[in-house]
Amino acid sequence: MGALVSANSTPGDQNPDSGIVSIRFNGEGGSFQNNVTFRLVGDSYISLASPNLSVLVGSKEKFAMPIEFVNFAEPPTNIVLDGDPLPIAVEQDEVGNYYIAVTDDTPKPETITKFFEEIPYTVSAASGDETVEARFTVLKCYEGLLADFLGKENAIMAYKNEEGEMPVTQVGFQLGLWNKEMGRLELIAPTAMEIAYEDKEGIYELIGLSYEHNPDLSTSEHTVYSFTAEKSLPSPDKVEGTISYSSQTGDMRLENEGAVYLIPDLLTYASDLEQ
Repeated sequence: MGALVSANSTPGDQNPDSGIVSIRFNGEGGSFQNNVTFRLVGDSYISLASPNLSVLVGSKEKFAMPIEFVNFAEPPTNIVLDGDPLPIAVEQDEVGNYYIAVTDDTPKPETITKFFEEIPYTVSAASGDETVEARFTVLKCYEGLLADFLGKENAIMAYKNEEGEMPVTQVGFQLGLWNKEMGRLELIAPTAMEIAYEDKEGIYELIGLSYEHNPDLSTSEHTVYSFTAEKSLPSPDKVEGTISYSSQTGDMRLENEGAVYLIPDLLTYASDLEQ
């Protein structure tokens, strides 16, 4: 006589690691019961400490994230990391704990165009005849200062709106600083900003372009400045200029610049041509 006994488990949940099966026999001379304790093992899976492994670009340092091979009957074999070529490996510490290690090998750029670069990765390992895998992202982090046109084109309006007023262009500035204790890049609002705008033809001076800090729109993550032209720019083409900005944080001074366009007043330009 036999019996099939099973138990359900959910990967990642707190499942019991043991169970008891009671076997009872009743006969003429009485009864007998024996309790047998079994180890409960669910499906094998890979547990990562975080979906992202952050790396500070230009640091040349090594960054690690714990990884656990759960419910593997034997130590994992054929561990494979699949993604873009990086100095990355699965290693073990002195007590046998596994971790994924990445060493930064990217030169630090003089200026930045983004705070983050995502590199998707897959880690897989063999558990007996089965292969299990997990996905994570190597997050390259760039310290620096960036202008954010709040989801709009890098442009400043240089024409009157329907109300006959010169519209205000809001530009947010963000500072990305590495938090060594937390192992991540934090985005904060810079203070003590210095800003300059210019174009080759000096159009910004002719239209009276000005800017000022807007504390009402600024947040803990953005320092917002309001840009306004005093006069319209009658022209068939937008004018390319450069916005330069810098901020001091502690002993570190961060600088950056980028292209910004003055958007002309096409209606006034067309009217002037007709006359």
